[in-house]
Amino acid sequence: MYQKTIRLLIGLFLIELCFTISSGCTNNNHKTIRIGVLFKSELNGYSNYAQDIENKQNVTIDLNYIVDDTKKVPDLWSVIKKSLASETNNFDLIVGVPSNYIPDLIKEKKVQSMDSYIQRDHLDLNHLYQPVIDISKQIGGGKIYSLAPRFSTSFLMINDSLFKNIKLEVPSKPLSWNDIENIGNSIKQKSENNPRKIYPISLGPGQKIGFFEDYKILSLPLGIKAEGKDGKFYDTKAWKDNLQFFTTIYQKYGLDDASDEEFNRGKVALKVSYLVDLEDRLSKTNWDDTFQNFKMSILPMPYYKNLPQTTYTRVDDNMLIPENSIHKKQAWGIVKYTISRDYADNHININTGSIPFKGDFFTYYDKSTINLYKKRYNDINADYFYYGKKGRVDRDTFNYQTYEKLEAQSLKYFYQMLDRQNTVTTSIKLLNDSLKK
Repeated sequence: MYQKTIRLLIGLFLIELCFTISSGCTNNNHKTIRIGVLFKSELNGYSNYAQDIENKQNVTIDLNYIVDDTKKVPDLWSVIKKSLASETNNFDLIVGVPSNYIPDLIKEKKVQSMDSYIQRDHLDLNHLYQPVIDISKQIGGGKIYSLAPRFSTSFLMINDSLFKNIKLEVPSKPLSWNDIENIGNSIKQKSENNPRKIYPISLGPGQKIGFFEDYKILSLPLGIKAEGKDGKFYDTKAWKDNLQFFTTIYQKYGLDDASDEEFNRGKVALKVSYLVDLEDRLSKTNWDDTFQNFKMSILPMPYYKNLPQTTYTRVDDNMLIPENSIHKKQAWGIVKYTISRDYADNHININTGSIPFKGDFFTYYDKSTINLYKKRYNDINADYFYYGKKGRVDRDTFNYQTYEKLEAQSLKYFYQMLDRQNTVTTSIKLLNDSLKK
């Protein structure tokens, strides 16, 4: 009996010892990963992101911000540039970085190329939205230094019912801007005798007063810097011709002083839209009395005639691995997870997911993710969310003060241009004269 008791105690001791050793090994492998969020104002938005990673990657996330953008500073863009360069040493992974801040970090060798990890893990880039990869390679001179779990883009919402009511064929294939002009003219002719006011197209939520903001998106595929070598803005033939085209589209077929909400009221045939517009339609069916429940479809944004595969993709949520990261392996594991099917499906699912707080669509996609989008948005043709192959990098590098002035003056002179108070040429001249002052 005594010997059995001794053996039992020894057995229990050995079990406890093994458990202690096992726990020690686990704790040794469990790393704390320091993630730097670019802006303080977005720190809380990444809390669910951090929790999701902790659950999936067996790491603890230490989340902190790099730039306090909640304080007024003379030149925020310069502060961002300096802070990114100096703070990379303090983090294992940096997130939330817009594409136009990355080239300087690459030039100064502050961040590491991800190509070796991609090749080692045989990562299939074909399941990642190609314009996002294209933008990353443009920034990195052919190499990939950044990857983003999400991106933003625009698309065209179509009121199918309105087209059928005025006996016009509903567009079902990608359109060029020239096609939009022709469709706008047809709608105008067909609806002349209609007692109910019908608008061919909404070019974005800004309308006349905020056209400058809409135009930044509409002109994105051009890839032209707004500021010329002479320091003037939009003062080239290419810019003036493009502005003239969209001014004419707006004046002939746009909403004039009507609200962008006219689309939901069934009065607009085509609408330049964002994912929030689809979410808006889902929610407004429950409470908005003016909402019209018409049949709707989507198409990609209209393409420029000589740029059929160039998209309106914007990437503001890039992930970067600092050169001095002490946990590069785990940092890459996080990057790899956030561009995976598992991550995308979980967030798109109508029962468990929600619209991302930053960026609209997930970079990873396949039949599974497309079907989840269709389920979430009433069987809409979600393949068109991932249309196109090429992206454009915003090459403008003027500082924050200059941008503030440009925005304020452009809102004024673009409005006058659309309102037929001035020609495009005169508006651009007045804009640059005002910026000099």
